[in-house]
This record gives sequence, structure tokens and C-alpha cells, in this order.
Amino acid sequence: MPAFFFPILQPFFKGQLISQNRASLRGVSMRWWVVVMLMCVCAGGCDSSAVRPLPPQRLPAISNTDAVDTDDLTVAEARQFAVQWQQAIANQDTAKVKQLVSWSTIVDNALAGLPMRVRRADRNGFAQGSATFLDNFAQLIGQEMDAGGEYQKLRVANRGKRLHVIFRLIGQSGLNYHDLRLVKQDGVVRIDSIFFATTGETVSTTLRNTAAPAFASRNLLGTLSGEAKKSLDEIKQQAQMVRAHTQGDNAEALRLYNAMPDRLKKTRTCMLIRISATDFETDEEAYLNAIEEYLAAFPGSPSIGILLADVGILKMDSDLLKQSRAQITKFCGGDPYFDLTVASGLCTIGDTRSGLELSHGIDPATIKNDDAHDLKMTIGLLTEDFDTVLEQLRILRDDYGYEFSDFSQVEDFKAFSQSPQHAQWLED
Repeated sequence: MPAFFFPILQPFFKGQLISQNRASLRGVSMRWWVVVMLMCVCAGGCDSSAVRPLPPQRLPAISNTDAVDTDDLTVAEARQFAVQWQQAIANQDTAKVKQLVSWSTIVDNALAGLPMRVRRADRNGFAQGSATFLDNFAQLIGQEMDAGGEYQKLRVANRGKRLHVIFRLIGQSGLNYHDLRLVKQDGVVRIDSIFFATTGETVSTTLRNTAAPAFASRNLLGTLSGEAKKSLDEIKQQAQMVRAHTQGDNAEALRLYNAMPDRLKKTRTCMLIRISATDFETDEEAYLNAIEEYLAAFPGSPSIGILLADVGILKMDSDLLKQSRAQITKFCGGDPYFDLTVASGLCTIGDTRSGLELSHGIDPATIKNDDAHDLKMTIGLLTEDFDTVLEQLRILRDDYGYEFSDFSQVEDFKAFSQSPQHAQWLED
């Protein structure tokens, strides 16, 4: 179990497995990122320094969390679209998801500016092959929701002159935020850009950097320089690491990483997989080193906010926890779930005043996920607010089907088990 979530309910939870195996903020929902990368590998390659990766596209800052209409799209239309998108994902309706995404625009943006000519047949083949991403995307998020996860609209917001919808994913694979830029095409609202907080870039940017080596090698095949041949070997190495991690063989993924040349180790792809493949419980130092090297290499990435939370817990540093919260708030306009998570972390490391200030007024019922109630209960246990503990225990039992055994046998609940609130619990 990674550092940031400590599974208080694990020792005596006997119902459906939901929260105790949840990934921490460290998990950064890596599975979603690997889906994107595997799609790119199948389409033709991974990051390569022979064709220099383009810098990640930075999202414009949120200019208005209380969204206003734009020239071509109203806030009401954006909110209606968000409902359709959420329903299509929940139903794993891949046909509907494809209707709601302008994949051709995403592909065009990916291929724009490549330093080589892309033949029409290659472009069409790439667009068709990479479109399987949407099938995987819908199916995997839908499966997370079926397993008790939550995929919820946080808000409609203005970024520059465009309307965006921001969704939050909480699942067994971890936490992620999806920023969906909307456009009206022929009178129909669609997504024309998808940005993942965990990768720190748009799908178009990821596609562009992964497609470039493949198209370059195709154009230059037969006249490859020694450098280009070396680059193609690196593509294969990176693809092997992705596959090993996706198949659950983290030891092999790390072995492949350690055998890579330095320039390949510094790519976003390999650095993120290294973080996900490193087991905190068996090698905390290696895990921290992997995160800190990524933070140094990609200081502007929204994923920094997620990763900083784990570093803050491990280093017992409340300032880092507060920085993580500031980063996520800047990216998505604020998230009560992340606030609760950070508040729980602050209380865990002894900064109870900051934790209580941050969690004050947050109603976990509005988050619609059992993890939020678990976090609120954790804060209550750490601050001996046993009224809150009792309230959250009742919700977890009555609304989420949790079953509990003897609290007096669980270290974290010893004080609660001697309280008047515990007596009330026994009388229920």
C-alpha cells in the first residue's frame, strides 16, 4: 500500500472490496496513462531522441470557474454535454463516446508540425489504429465505475476563449483529472482536445511525440544513420517497458529501465512508469528518488500536484502537502476530494490545525464516493472528533454496505472504542 492512503478500514472490513485496495495519489492513475502509451506503441512507436519530442502543450489557466458563454458555445450546452459524456462512459457505450469526440481533430493536431512529410495513407492508417484508444478509454473507466469508482464532473470552466469540462476519476487505479475542451462542429458539441493531469499533456501531444519516430523511420528506411538505428532500438526498449508494466511485471519493467541509456531514462514515458513500478513498501528510498527526479525534469506538469502529496507524507512536510493542494487547485479550479485527502495527510503528520481548517465545511456526501467518507472519518479519528467518526461509520455501513468487527481490537480505533459515541454505535 503506497504512502498517502492508510487503509483504516482494512483490518475489519468484510464487505465488497472497494476502498482498502485503492491506489494512493502516488498511483496517478497510471493505468490510464499506459493505455494511451500502448495505443501509441501499436500505432508506431514511443519517445525517441532521434526525432526530438516537442514540448508538452500547456493548458491556458482557468479564467473563470463560474463559466460564462463563449462566442460559439453556451455554458448550458457544455453542462448538457457533460451529462451525455458521463452517461456514455458509465454505460461503456464506445459508439456514443466516439460520436462525442472529434478524433480527426485530435489526430490532425498530433501530426501538425512534424518535421517530415506524412503520406495520406499513413495518416489515415494512424488515425484508424489510434482510435482504439477511445474504446479502451470508455471500457476501462466504465469498469472502474462498476468496481465502486467515481467519474464525476467537477466543473465547466473557461480557459482563454474556450469552454472546458473537467472530470475527476477516483478508482482502484488511483486519481486523475481529465480536461475536455469543447467545440461546436456542424451544430454538434464535441471534444477536440483531451488533457490528462497525470501525463501533463494532451493526447495530441502524446501522439505527436510517439508518432514522430515511427514516421521518421518509415520515411528514412533504407538510409538510416547509426543514430537513427540506435533510436529505433530505443523505441523497442521503451515499448518493452510499457508492456512489462501493463502485464504486472514491475521487476522486469524496472530492469529494462535500469538498462536504458540516460537519454531514454529521462523521457516522460519511462519516468512515470518507473514511479508506478517502484514499490513504496519495499523500497521507500527508490520510490522517493523516482518521484523527485520526475519533479525536477517536468516542473510545470499538473501531475506534480498529485505526486507532491506523497512526497509530503513521506517527508512529514506540511508545506509540500499544501503545495500539492495549490497545484491541483490551480489546474482544476479546486476539488473538495483532494482537499480532504490533503487534510487527512496534514493531520497524519501532526499539522492538525491546518488539516482541520482545510477540511472544515467539506461534506463528503457531495463527492459521492466512499473514499471521501473514509477520509473524513480518518480526520475525526486523528483529532478525536468522535461525533464525526460515528457519523461517517453509519454512512459507510448504511449507504455503502460496510460491515465492521470489534473496534477495540483495532489500534486506530482504541480511543473511539472507549468513547460515548462508540456506545451509541453499539446501540444502533
